Amino acid sequence: CYWILHALDLLGHELDAALGSRVVNFIRRCQDPRGGYCGGPYPGQLPHLAPTYAAINALIIVGTEEAYNSIDRDKLYDFLLRRRGEDPGSFTMHDDGEADVRGVYTAIAVASLTNTLTDELRAHAAGWIARCQTYEGGLGGEPGLEAHGGYTFCGVAAPPFLGPGP
Repeated sequence: CYWILHALDLLGHELDAALGSRVVNFIRRCQDPRGGYCGGPYPGQLPHLAPTYAAINALIIVGTEEAYNSIDRDKLYDFLLRRRGEDPGSFTMHDDGEADVRGVYTAIAVASLTNTLTDELRAHAAGWIARCQTYEGGLGGEPGLEAHGGYTFCGVAAPPFLGPGP
């Protein structure tokens, strides 16, 4: 939903109330009972930071009370806490999943957009992102990996959500 809604939003198209409500109802069905969003209706898929990021952004584009109220912020926050990786500052994309700079960006962005960003989520994230920088200046998916444009975007886009450094 997000990519279509985002394109329509960029083109200045306003959603009618009925379509907005249908989008909210679909995304609500993708919300995992323990928090986060799956790539399709629950059950059947794991909650994952990528569809969680897309779901939250789609709901913000819909922009109605129904959309905002559909987000279970307490369970979403618990989901984000469970994404904290073993390496301080990192976030895994899903249960037993990879920890990379996408995880940091999507978790911090979602928390910021839903007003659930806390010091506990922020802790060590900026330092972990900095460790992902490579000799040529870009950012790899995790410390020690080759730089990549998508990871560099995520690593550059996350710090503004984190606020000023120490």
